Amino acid sequence: MNKRSLITFLIFFLVILALGTFVYFRFFSKGSDTSTQNSAKSFSLILTDAPADGSSTFEKEVVIEGSTGSDSVVVVSGGAQDTSTETTDGKFSLTYTLTEGENQINIIAFDQKTGEAKTLSREVFYSPEIKNL
Repeated sequence: MNKRSLITFLIFFLVILALGTFVYFRFFSKGSDTSTQNSAKSFSLILTDAPADGSSTFEKEVVIEGSTGSDSVVVVSGGAQDTSTETTDGKFSLTYTLTEGENQINIIAFDQKTGEAKTLSREVFYSPEIKNL
């Protein structure tokens, strides 16, 4: 191999290397940004078991279960005391104590990665006397 062929081969190799680096950073680095955006979009607050909005109950405690789609902290307030829990695999379950009369229950989920918050509310009327009707 003569000197001129070696120089031509090295220039060709460097051009291919530069082009490959450009393609990698141009297309593959954007894919990681898109996956971060998609994970933020998957954050939600869905109740799978909770009192219906506007319902009445004679039970002092209610179960509130649901999912958030990501690791979150869930806070429930508006009854006898505020309660919080961390999700496990995006799911949560807690028992919540009501006060006698009207309870405005607020369920708030905070995504630990993005800081985003989602809120759902339920109005529940609790009376131990409903049981006797």
